[in-house]
Amino acid sequence: MHLVDGNQQPDPFLHQLVKRCSSSSVHYVRNETDRSMAGNWNFAFASAKTELVVLLHDDDFLAPDYISEMVDLTTRHPNASAYFCDVNLVNDDGVKTSTLADTIKSHIRPNTDEIELVGDSGLASLLKGCFIFCPTIVYRKSKLPNQPFDNTWQMVTDLQFYVQCLINNKSIVGTGKKLFYYRRHSCNQTAILTDNLLRFKEELNLYDRLIPELTHAGWSRSLFHAKYKVIIRLHLLYRATIELLKGRLSKVKQIIALAASRRAR
Repeated sequence: MHLVDGNQQPDPFLHQLVKRCSSSSVHYVRNETDRSMAGNWNFAFASAKTELVVLLHDDDFLAPDYISEMVDLTTRHPNASAYFCDVNLVNDDGVKTSTLADTIKSHIRPNTDEIELVGDSGLASLLKGCFIFCPTIVYRKSKLPNQPFDNTWQMVTDLQFYVQCLINNKSIVGTGKKLFYYRRHSCNQTAILTDNLLRFKEELNLYDRLIPELTHAGWSRSLFHAKYKVIIRLHLLYRATIELLKGRLSKVKQIIALAASRRAR
């Protein structure tokens, strides 16, 4: 296991933590190059020496049966490029929680024990509303490029990865089992980029960029979601309501302007 330190300055606590580990299989590694989210993920991915790779984020944790269940999933689907599971959502204190967005995701997600995402139907289901929690993913290294993540993005790095997998005729397989604890808190990257609206700007840009490629490929189901962006617009409406209740009228105006700037083509 590699513990990758992507901080601007070396973290002495991480280094000492690895030193205290009795197993020689745990290594402290410094990322001295691209410290963007995508850059750090690429560095960690490239550092791995195994066929199956998990990029475990430092604020989440695995269920006891995560490894055995996910290895079993990869064995049953050896040709897939990536694998995911469902999650238990927890707050800062590790107590189970939920949000409206998570409830909606649970309804968008196919109601089957296993989910195989492939081609137009697979991509359409993700563009309808991305129900994959990226820290849960097991990557199959031989099916992916050495730098699978695009540092153009700060927020939609994971969604762009899924898009490229499916457009390039690869598959992604998931299980409905809750094998992961995903922590929601105000300081994580998702919360910060949602509050400053960069999340929505990137989502809108990614969907717009997909339109020509999906049109050329004849992927009509995915094209519908890329054009109309229903899930993004609903999320913007929800955010506008929250900001209105807080009395942050300037933020409400920004949200409305952003939603109005991207009409279906």
